[in-house]
Amino acid sequence: GSNDKTVRLWEIETGRNAKTFQGHDQEIKSVKFHPNGNQIASGSMDFTVRFWELEGQQSFRAFRGHAGFVWWAVLSPDGKEIASASADRTIRLWNSETGESIAILKGHTAPVTAVAYSPDGKLLASCAGDGLVKIWDRSTKTETSTFSEHKGTVTSVAFSADGKSVVSGGTDGTVKVWDLATKKLTRSFDEHRGVVTAVAFHPTDQTKFASAGADKTVRLWSVSKAEPEKSLTGHTASVSAIAFSKDGRWLASCGADKKV
Repeated sequence: GSNDKTVRLWEIETGRNAKTFQGHDQEIKSVKFHPNGNQIASGSMDFTVRFWELEGQQSFRAFRGHAGFVWWAVLSPDGKEIASASADRTIRLWNSETGESIAILKGHTAPVTAVAYSPDGKLLASCAGDGLVKIWDRSTKTETSTFSEHKGTVTSVAFSADGKSVVSGGTDGTVKVWDLATKKLTRSFDEHRGVVTAVAFHPTDQTKFASAGADKTVRLWSVSKAEPEKSLTGHTASVSAIAFSKDGRWLASCGADKKV
């Protein structure tokens, strides 16, 4: 997704732009695949979430209801639901098949910047400009925990592979790992020089995760070590997003330098 209002599908082996989807009226802030690999959800500054079919003639469904930019949109592990995070300070849950709004989660006092499902789909994690990370029960639609150690906007959040931990990154330049059982901070990492823009847990190893920042780097971490295991360079501007492949062998990144 890009500020040129398009969603683009790329071939990894050749680097070829396989397909371009058009429909959003403003910059696209997030793109996530459906678990079946055949559909994509995107969130945009045009206040909408859109659901794209990879096959066929670029058909899509638009989800409308937010009263602000949609910073994040992600599909549940079963693919039946989309969660979106918005500048209107809410998280909305949508039926991915019908487009129906299922619930509106309220609790943040500033724009919600990201949202994530736990691997089993039972929990949601959200973060926002109020400096908070919140955990929600998907079935009851209620808040169960709040973490407040960040000093500034929390930009990103992700669950570990076993669903027992959450990692978050923020404008305070820190990456923090939280234990959901004890509801306490496990560790804080401050190696990035500037805003942490994205975090992602390894899909099969709950002790490994990655972070990206405005310092143009991607860093690979182990929860048990204070220093990063690797620092990846190559981007010439802020790194916007990162994502592991399903098997954890690959890590993709994109940045303000217009490169993937």
